Amino acid sequence: MSVIEKAKELGQELVESEEYKELKKKESALYDDEEATSLLEEYENTNKQLQMARSNGQEVSEKQQKQLQSIQMKMEQNPAIKSYIESQKKFNEVMNSVNKIINGYITGEEGEQEAQEQESSNIIT
Repeated sequence: MSVIEKAKELGQELVESEEYKELKKKESALYDDEEATSLLEEYENTNKQLQMARSNGQEVSEKQQKQLQSIQMKMEQNPAIKSYIESQKKFNEVMNSVNKIINGYITGEEGEQEAQEQESSNIIT
């Protein structure tokens, strides 16, 4: 089996993983939640305005920074956003583990990686 075929197989396994399925479920719930989508849009617009101001050499006022922080706090308290972020973190952990393993083999440190994986799995069980 070629490397590309193995990559496709790995991609398929990732799409079928519980972490990915949960992420997609939470993403759908996020976009079905009007308050959550409104907060996300407000955050993106405000953040974009502040970035543009900075890139044009304008100073961002304390009021503008507080406005962005206020939106962030509302986002952190929104259940749909919070749930999505948690599931995103879990899927990112899977992806990081996959990347570490691949990098371990590329750098020749696969034995060390496997030992560390074994130690961490023993701690969990």
